[in-house]
Amino acid sequence: MRVKLLGRVWNLRFAPNLANRGDCDPPDVPKKEIRVLSTLAGEERLEVLVHEMVHAAGWHLDEAFVERFARDAARALWRLGYREANE
Repeated sequence: MRVKLLGRVWNLRFAPNLANRGDCDPPDVPKKEIRVLSTLAGEERLEVLVHEMVHAAGWHLDEAFVERFARDAARALWRLGYREANE
């Protein structure tokens, strides 16, 4: 799936084998990707998606900020009822 963030396009891919729960290529890389561990589900998957998209949009942001924002945003969205279509 392709996602557009701040005018730049990333390929979003759910991968079965990652060293972390997710990772993101720098915004200046051609054919850049956001990768999320495919075994994640529920609120944790939402948190990692938000986390990696924040990295993509704000590569310069501090990791501690990204972690806290993603956790808080995912929690709020989850409480509002946001779910994947197949959940």
